[in-house]
Amino acid sequence: MESYNIEQAVGEIHRNIVTVLMRQFDLGPQGAMDRTYECHRDIQRKFIRLLDEVPSFGLEVDKAVSDYVFHLGCWVQGNACWGFEGGRYFGNKGLDVQRDGWVEFPKVKTYPELDREFGYSS
Repeated sequence: MESYNIEQAVGEIHRNIVTVLMRQFDLGPQGAMDRTYECHRDIQRKFIRLLDEVPSFGLEVDKAVSDYVFHLGCWVQGNACWGFEGGRYFGNKGLDVQRDGWVEFPKVKTYPELDREFGYSS
């Protein structure tokens, strides 16, 4: 989601989840952003819920599994933080975007506009 604007600005749009959802469900950019957020939130909640359902394999293996799962969560959170704090997607406004959840994009093109511009047919 964080990379959408920079990718659509340079025409690298076909691997971004926002663009995929725009096309698959005939959504505008905001609808696709909302849907992306909902998917992310649902997966995050499921991950947290399933932490309590990890079976036991004995003390030694349980410790290794616990460490592994903990670091999976750290990896995801670290990636999210980098998206806001690294400057690549939001410049020096990343922490504001992370805090407020608001990004002002220049005119965002619709998927049909992008298809025409890059010579793709639906």
